[in-house]
Amino acid sequence: QSFIRNKIMFQYYFPIFSPDIILASRIAYERMSNVEFPNKLALGGNNTIRGIPQDRYILESYILVNEEFRIPIWWRFGFILGVDIGNSKSTPNWIVNSILGLRFYMDNFIVRADYGIGKNTTGFYFNFGHLF
Repeated sequence: QSFIRNKIMFQYYFPIFSPDIILASRIAYERMSNVEFPNKLALGGNNTIRGIPQDRYILESYILVNEEFRIPIWWRFGFILGVDIGNSKSTPNWIVNSILGLRFYMDNFIVRADYGIGKNTTGFYFNFGHLF
């Protein structure tokens, strides 16, 4: 089966208040057409909207916004405070979830623990590297 997939993504990282406090932003629009179920796009979970179950929404297009304040705490530890926002024809309304997270910065990688808080669901995520 052939299908078409289009994705536009914008990411930026902007120092706020000091060079160490970063506002990190990702805005994405993705669309697929002529696609069957196994290849459709998904929203929810560790890489899109934290705080709702992994791949909760299976769809053909979405808008996604991730915003994080990345704040150093002490030594190699950092904290994030953020919001994940998403919408699609398949979602009843805009999904807006609050995010809290801890980071441990190693020389070659980052250990990440995030807690997403949604309207009716929450999720804890442990992974490596920043979300974006």
